[in-house]
Amino acid sequence: MTRPDVSEERKRQILHAAAQVFDRRGIEAARMEEIAQEANLSVGGVYWYFKSKDAIIHALLDKMFNADLDGLHALLVAEGSVRDRLITYAREELATARSPLRSELYNLATRSDSACAQVLEYLNELKRLLAALIQQGIDRNELRPLDPVTAAQTLMAAYEGFAELAMLGFTLSDPERDLLAMLDLILDGMSQPPKPATTTTVSTPVFSSDEWQAATQP
Repeated sequence: MTRPDVSEERKRQILHAAAQVFDRRGIEAARMEEIAQEANLSVGGVYWYFKSKDAIIHALLDKMFNADLDGLHALLVAEGSVRDRLITYAREELATARSPLRSELYNLATRSDSACAQVLEYLNELKRLLAALIQQGIDRNELRPLDPVTAAQTLMAAYEGFAELAMLGFTLSDPERDLLAMLDLILDGMSQPPKPATTTTVSTPVFSSDEWQAATQP
């Protein structure tokens, strides 16, 4: 009888355990033995699926980035205005904005060339997808003509800055309200200005027809 393949289940189990340990202990201090204990596996069992702690870190980054990009791919083909879809995306991302683990994984990119390359690959794809969504808004006349890549990078910089401030606790009592207010400011600047109201001018003759005829008689 063929034994069922539990590889994917085991990998998810290990990654979940690693996230818990990294969150509790920090990436630098965490050891494979602690991850194995958290996952209720032997150390050898963890090494069977991941050859090093770095391999676990890269798998966690992939998991986090893929979930984000999958959500943005879905929004590209969703119904609704570009503004509404960007607001939906911002709301969905808010849950991870204040994640200590996310922040630590990002910070790791400043110390690890391989992690940096992985983060940059994700950011470039994120910028490409956001630019495609913004281009939809331009094509539909929802947004004014602008460089969609520059606009995408502006949104990314604003969001990452918000996430960093949120990590420091530098937000008001309602983070969602703060985030959406910031997004409104940016989107207002990108949106097409409303068309001026058209008015119908009615010319009023100076004379009535009888007066005009009388005035033009020799």
